[in-house]
Amino acid sequence: MEPNLANLPWSDIAQLGAVGALAGLLMGLFGIAGGTVLVPALLAVLTVLYGIAPDQAIRIAVATSLGCIVVSTVAKLMAQKRLGTLRAGVVAQMLAPIAAGVTLAALASPHIPAQLLQRAFGVYLVLYLLYSVLRRADARVDAHVTLPAREARAVGLGIGFASWLLGIGGAFLSTPYLIRRGMTCKGANAAAPAVQLAVSIVGTLAYLCVPIHAAAPGLVGSVAMPLVLVLGVPAAAVSLLAERWGNALSVGTHKRAFEVLLLVVALKILLVP
Repeated sequence: MEPNLANLPWSDIAQLGAVGALAGLLMGLFGIAGGTVLVPALLAVLTVLYGIAPDQAIRIAVATSLGCIVVSTVAKLMAQKRLGTLRAGVVAQMLAPIAAGVTLAALASPHIPAQLLQRAFGVYLVLYLLYSVLRRADARVDAHVTLPAREARAVGLGIGFASWLLGIGGAFLSTPYLIRRGMTCKGANAAAPAVQLAVSIVGTLAYLCVPIHAAAPGLVGSVAMPLVLVLGVPAAAVSLLAERWGNALSVGTHKRAFEVLLLVVALKILLVP
């Protein structure tokens, strides 16, 4: 029987909405886009509940995750502008290279083992976690931090390339780089949504143009549009609340909470097949 993603039962909508809310919580507190929550959840839903083959489901999950990130990131940027915490300017020179990296990844993805890239990403998180634990939390003012132009463009290209393949918004890659370049954890997290929006918009457009073999009502290219709404709207709503909670945390508390999140995600990527 052909899976119908355009007519979801209320039980599925409620469960997926809760997953979207969790992604929004992480986004509001730590500036990440929630792809590390959304992709595994979508993969389980598509394979277990709708019987879509795993090789097809993973593409739909990644594509739909990026679509959800567009919705939630726009809400995040609006909240930042209202609260006066918008820091998009510091990463402006990275945005065009990020879009180029996403495009290159779309072309190269058939030739790159996704599992190899995921393991490399997990190792990267562990190394950054060690660096973060050893680095003392401080109260630096990062309003005047600037990035070396060539380095920022090269990093942006790499962020775009890896983010499209993994279905993430890029904050787990951009935030450590910005901290290493002198920003506080909060400042780096405040700059992350601009990176996420560049990744998610270009990535979603690419996936909208790439149909898959598993035709199903609700699919546009590789993106399950009903799931984008069911997940993305709760993520956007919760991220608006969590943005305020994140701003209320002290620098040290925010740093330790982010380190715990890094550890959980790194263990999940490296230890769970």
